[in-house]
Amino acid sequence: MVDLPTYTWEHRRYWSETRYIKEHRQRQFRHSTLGHRVAGSVARHPRFRNYLRLSELPWLNEHVVENKVVFPGAGYISMAIEAAIRTDEVESVKNIHVKDIVVKNALLIPSTDEGVEVLLELKPVTLSAKSHSDTWYEFNVFSYDENSNCTSHCHGLISVEKGDAAPLEYTAAYPEGTSFNELRQKTFRSMPAGTFYKNMADLGLAYGEKFRLLKGSIESGVGFAVSDLVFDPTALPNDPGDETVMHPTLLDSFFHVIFHAVENRLGRPLDEPYVPSFFRALKISGSFFDWKNDMDVKHFQVGSFTKLPSPRVAINDMIMQNEKGELMMEIAGLEVTSLGREAPEGQGPRTLFYRQRWQPNFDMMTSVKGKPLSEIVDIFAHQFPDTKILHVTSDLERTKEVIKSLATEKTERRRFKQLDVWSLQGKDFG
Repeated sequence: MVDLPTYTWEHRRYWSETRYIKEHRQRQFRHSTLGHRVAGSVARHPRFRNYLRLSELPWLNEHVVENKVVFPGAGYISMAIEAAIRTDEVESVKNIHVKDIVVKNALLIPSTDEGVEVLLELKPVTLSAKSHSDTWYEFNVFSYDENSNCTSHCHGLISVEKGDAAPLEYTAAYPEGTSFNELRQKTFRSMPAGTFYKNMADLGLAYGEKFRLLKGSIESGVGFAVSDLVFDPTALPNDPGDETVMHPTLLDSFFHVIFHAVENRLGRPLDEPYVPSFFRALKISGSFFDWKNDMDVKHFQVGSFTKLPSPRVAINDMIMQNEKGELMMEIAGLEVTSLGREAPEGQGPRTLFYRQRWQPNFDMMTSVKGKPLSEIVDIFAHQFPDTKILHVTSDLERTKEVIKSLATEKTERRRFKQLDVWSLQGKDFG
């Protein structure tokens, strides 16, 4: 063609789009648990939105609490890690810090095709009225039901430290030690993992195979429990969008060793399920998991060092080591709280309050003259239960009266720790 105009073409732009539309059009694939970054979000104040569906996350069917499919508390931490790494565009992770994590409400996963809408918000931590942190973020996880009611499920703080990965240094003191070989020598109770998970199912914590990562036997000593943990990444979906730095099944399984330690502290088997409610601090080594291409089976040793300030709350410090004995993860101040058990059908609600009974204050009694010994002991035991009592008597019949006043019948709670009797007649009550 030789008859083309000799002037240059006048280029005009007829396609125009807003930042919001462009971010929506160019968004990457949806992450399986975190979802998409909401278009239009501020760079360091992102919001992620997702729909959790059992059809897309089949492993969730294996986390059942009291016959309901519940999103694991470990899942919130997993989502926060994914969000922080994407926000800071981290390529090499030295370690990950998460702290002050509060799990407020359970997230039930419906079996419907719609699933449940979940949002995660991330924002820099406020340091003062004039500044914000460059390294720490606050995260909040919410859900919306079919009626657009919003529920807050979890919040906490997270920081991803960039650099070459390396094992962690211990930040807490462990009087029992951190060598698993030495810890196992101090144990006196052992339970096969299969039996352990069967007992958990009887309590209402029904874990499927993808959550049953404790292997061999769970062993416990005074205030601690240890076990082996084996994680196979190939057992989980690995399509684009499914890769996870810290998969919820792995982190949740780490918590399971707590139950054996709690039983040791209680001195009896558990009779109600416990779930995580607060984490003071959690630290993960960057060498823990190559989240891009490492699909090898991982072998760990895990331990929980447990205190029981009350029968319904246990506070745990936890460690996880790799096969070389290097510290991969450390948790300080993990609180698990009992859910309580519902009464069997037809029995009505569980009665937590038996009766109200008023008695005089033993310390303030000025005189006990004229009162039978059994009544005096009854008043004393009412104010000071679980004490040791020595009864010096010449008549063992009076000891029988004392025992009756201390409620030792099978249907009543014994109100003393130990009762010793000294009498010339011996200790034969007939």
